[in-house]
Parts: sequence; C-alpha cells; structure tokens
Amino acid sequence: MIYEVENFPSREITIQNEKFLYFGGTAYLGLQTDKDFQEIFIDNIKKYGTNYGASRKANVQLAIYEKAENYLADFIGSEDCLTLSSGFLTGQMLVTYFHATNRQCFYAPATHEALHVLNTKNHESFDELVHDINHNLETTNKNPVLFLDSMLLNGKNYPDFEWLGKINLERITVAVDDSHGFGIVGKNGTGVYELLAKLNPRELFVCGSLGKGFGIQAGFIAGTKTSIENLRSTNMYAAASPAAPATMATLLASKKITDIKRKILLENIQHFISNISRIEQFKFLPNYPCFAFENEKLAAHLEKNKILVTNFNYPEEKDHLVLRIVLNANHTQNDIKRLTTLINNFS
Repeated sequence: MIYEVENFPSREITIQNEKFLYFGGTAYLGLQTDKDFQEIFIDNIKKYGTNYGASRKANVQLAIYEKAENYLADFIGSEDCLTLSSGFLTGQMLVTYFHATNRQCFYAPATHEALHVLNTKNHESFDELVHDINHNLETTNKNPVLFLDSMLLNGKNYPDFEWLGKINLERITVAVDDSHGFGIVGKNGTGVYELLAKLNPRELFVCGSLGKGFGIQAGFIAGTKTSIENLRSTNMYAAASPAAPATMATLLASKKITDIKRKILLENIQHFISNISRIEQFKFLPNYPCFAFENEKLAAHLEKNKILVTNFNYPEEKDHLVLRIVLNANHTQNDIKRLTTLINNFS
C-alpha cells in the first residue's frame, strides 16, 4: 500500500493521525531532520542562496565548489573529484562518456539504472559476466569498461568483491556506483574507493549520491586527475547546473555532526543484530543498516503493530518486491527493541 505523508519520514511518520515507527528509506544518518545540521544548511542558504544555475565553466565561479571537491578527494583517497547536482547525473555522465568513445561496456548483475543508457542490460549472473569479460580480453586488444553497484545484500560485491579477482583488472576500467555505501561503510565512511583501488584496475571511477550518507542533494565522481579533467571537459559538465552551493558549504561544515551520526548508526546496527533471535532470516552486510527479507507476512505483521518498513515493487510495478528493514541514526534503542521484539514473536 502506498502512503502519502506531509513531513520527511525520519524515525516516525504520521499516517491518518496515527504515528508509525519507520524503518525504511535511505536517510541512513538521519541528517535531513537533524536540527544542528539544518541550522548549518539554513545559514549557508542565507550566504549562497537557494540555487546556482550558472555553468561551472562560466567566467564567474564560486570558490566553494573547488573547496568541496578537494575535501571529497582527500576524504575518499582519490586524486581528484567532481560534483554534480545528483548522484543519478554522475552515473549518466560516466556511462555517456564511455559509450561516446565506443568502449565495450559490461554490466554486473543488479547495476543501478543510473549507470545505464538505452538498450544496455545487466548480466544475469556473475559467472556469465566473468566468462564474457575474459573471452573479450582473450579475443581483442581493447580495454572494456565494467559497471557495477558497490552494495548488494547478497554479498557478491562489498566487502570482498571476490569475483573481480577472476578478471585481469589491469585491462579493465571499473566504474562503481557507491551511492548507498559512501558515508556509511569503509574507514570513517569513506566508501569503497580505496578498497577497489587495491585491486589495481586499469582505471577506477567511483560515483554516487551525497544524499544517502551526507544528507545533501548532490553527486560526486572520484578518480585520477587526468580522468576527472577529461570529464570536466565534456559538454555535459559545462551544460549541467551544479549542485546548490549551500549544499557544498554544508558538506564542509557538518563533518563533526556526520561523524557522530555515523557512530550512532553503527551502534544501532549492532543493537539490532544482537537482539534478533534468528538473524539468518535476513540478508545483510557488515556494518550496513539494511536488512532484506522475503516474508511478506512479516511486513504485514509489523505494519499491523504500527511499524512500516521498505515494502514496494522496484524499479517497476511488475518487478520483484523489495522488503527491507532500514535503520537510521535517529532510531532510539527503544525503537529497535520494539522492532526486534515484534520480529522475534512473529511465527
């Protein structure tokens, strides 16, 4: 069932004058409703305005963008970084760039639509993907591009990316959407860039949203200086309006809050796991706040008891049902205790 709400869904939402605990969405650190974070954002809106529609190539340029991008590159561990107005747009920039150069492109299973253009499809299985890439490397002297998402709850990608070890990555450009990992996983929330860089791909790009882990409407692409400069020279970069400058300033000014929220989130994850009697009924990743399950009756049981979880068909109505419990940093231990008690008592 679809519910329309009037306020941002944080730990609680109100539906027809009734309060529900909410364990869904992607606001993992709960920054969007954090009062201190909001105050920083409001102050930056007063300084920079609500939007900045000029090209990043214009003759008048705001210094905050370069400051934010240098900060992100240093945080991620990449040589350089650029930002755009959304995570989806960063994926589209990468895929458009590589398809324009007629590179052979491969798509891992469950790769997000952000990394697709028309008529491109994901491989059905990782074994098939590895076979097809290796065959390509054996029969051509070209260097293909591999697109994938970082976070899959089946464990195929983060944290081990084991299947990548079966491919000669020295000839592969790897482009990864880390929207759901960046700000959450990795050392201090740095995501998967350094982890994948250790596998020594020919070239590495990591892109994604800053909305999930940092609470702002923007996207990023991390890579080498040469690679990022090539992207900055594209028409798409010149034509697209940038992220609002207030979001970039808020990113820089909110590090302390973000670090505190991340610590709380990790504590909530461990509290959930330690209080579930049968954790094997869920698919989940280390230190990650999403717990997938398959029993629709459990979702109905929770809803009957005033708890809503992620429960919808994705990406289209004809596609499979996504059932997930999603923790965020605004949940209290009592919230989680109530949730786990209901799950443990369900049969």
